[in-house]
Amino acid sequence: SSHIEVTISSVAPMAFVLAAAPHQDSGLLIRPPLESPPQCPRGFHHRGPAARASHLVAPLAVALAVWSRRHRCRASGDAARRWQRRLLASVSRRAGAAQASGMNLWNVQFGVQDPGVSLPAGVERGAAPQRLELSAEQVSRFQEDGFILIPGAMRHWVEYLREVADYQVENPHSLAINASRSGSYEYIHINCWMTNDGIRDFFYFSPLGHVLAQLGQTEEVRISTDNLLVNPKKCFGWHQDNQTGPIDSDIALRFWASMDPCSPGAGAPEYVLGSHRGSTTARDVCYVEGVENGGATIERPEVQPGDLLVWHARTVHRLVVPPGIPFARGATQRRVISGTAVKEGGTYWRRTTSGVMGDAAGHDLRDGEPLGGPYFPRIYPEPLEAEVRARASGELVARSPFKVFERKFQAQLEAWAAQLPWAAAPQR
Repeated sequence: SSHIEVTISSVAPMAFVLAAAPHQDSGLLIRPPLESPPQCPRGFHHRGPAARASHLVAPLAVALAVWSRRHRCRASGDAARRWQRRLLASVSRRAGAAQASGMNLWNVQFGVQDPGVSLPAGVERGAAPQRLELSAEQVSRFQEDGFILIPGAMRHWVEYLREVADYQVENPHSLAINASRSGSYEYIHINCWMTNDGIRDFFYFSPLGHVLAQLGQTEEVRISTDNLLVNPKKCFGWHQDNQTGPIDSDIALRFWASMDPCSPGAGAPEYVLGSHRGSTTARDVCYVEGVENGGATIERPEVQPGDLLVWHARTVHRLVVPPGIPFARGATQRRVISGTAVKEGGTYWRRTTSGVMGDAAGHDLRDGEPLGGPYFPRIYPEPLEAEVRARASGELVARSPFKVFERKFQAQLEAWAAQLPWAAAPQR
């Protein structure tokens, strides 16, 4: 099989083994626990003595992987021992990096997680998404500047999102280990909506979709990818967000819902107004230079909890974090749920360089096909029932290394073939 199906409720330590084997062509197929009702899959929680005892199998899991690999290997005993050393060294490096980021490795989770947080007052599960009317002046300003801050747009969701985010950090998902160990954030989780019911419900029921539809002047909004970002540790230079999913940045909107206050130079993004218009930067280029040498108008917003920042994916911006990393759990934090939304008519773009990890899920879309289906869920005007059922039943493969390799290899092969003298001009 090309997938690993996880159907038990406490297998966290095996994350070390999966993390240590990036060469495997295996995906993680999200399945709810067998004892859960199909219509409401529960999370994978560690509860009770048996669950706590399960953490003791981490050394056994690693030993088992070493043993099985050695006995399958036809190489000499020396080769097997070299593989064992490489495996254990990889485990040590990855675990050490994740531990240094503050991740609770002894509570790593697999599969779908349910934080068990009640929806905000007045929000009913299954109801239509909330609405928030913007003024014509706000929409016009966004079209001109490529950026807008909407004060308090998500204020009724702040406490809910804080509880969901804190749950996720205390119960880190195995799919967040590699990104978090990079050191850019204390915790970063890509496509969190696929595995966290709380983030999923925020997209389903909050006014986010309605706000994005007005700003993008579109009749439909879909989510391309999302990121739970907790406590940045590094600065990000001037860049545009064409790396955040398998879509062309010209039809993409970026959103940033804040749970904590942050200020310019201390965790709040800064934007070059109007930089999305007439951009000559290639669509597959991320970082740009010379921004502050050309008399650009730079917006440095003060952000409060519940504020919503939206910008065109081509808008040049940066994030500045002061030395000393002032963010710490339980004290001064900076928690954000951000992501990329797609306007109606968006098509799938198979990435070859930037944005590959924003296209790691197990979908079967081909280059140029309409972007849709349960992996890119519609949130406005309302979620589609078939997509909701697919997410609830555990059909989604949130991370498929095999798919990532296949997409990148095919795209690069086609690009190479297009350079041959007899190749026809590419059609797009």
